Amino acid sequence: MFTQVNKKYEHMSGDFILKNIADILRKNITSDMFVCRYAGDEFAILTLYNYKLFREKLVSDIEEYEFHQNVPTSISIGIADYDSESTLNESMMDIAKKINKYRKHSIDKSKRS
Repeated sequence: MFTQVNKKYEHMSGDFILKNIADILRKNITSDMFVCRYAGDEFAILTLYNYKLFREKLVSDIEEYEFHQNVPTSISIGIADYDSESTLNESMMDIAKKINKYRKHSIDKSKRS
């Protein structure tokens, strides 16, 4: 997505949008959640909570947010919850597998469009 944003609105707008999304994430996470940016415009979230409610809140907040230069912005979210009994390494491996599966599905879907 950000390749098109950077081409049409320039890199500065893309940077502002990423910062805005990071702010929205920061406002929605709690101290026992783990969030990281792991690629250009991709974030990973690890949570103990019901991630479906969390995802709906994030999507809603992003849809309602007025981004720089009114650039139309949406989000695709892949969130993994983890069992507090498992180790963080096991949970991180699980989220990595889910993200890669989601990315492959998204890439395949975009090729068909």
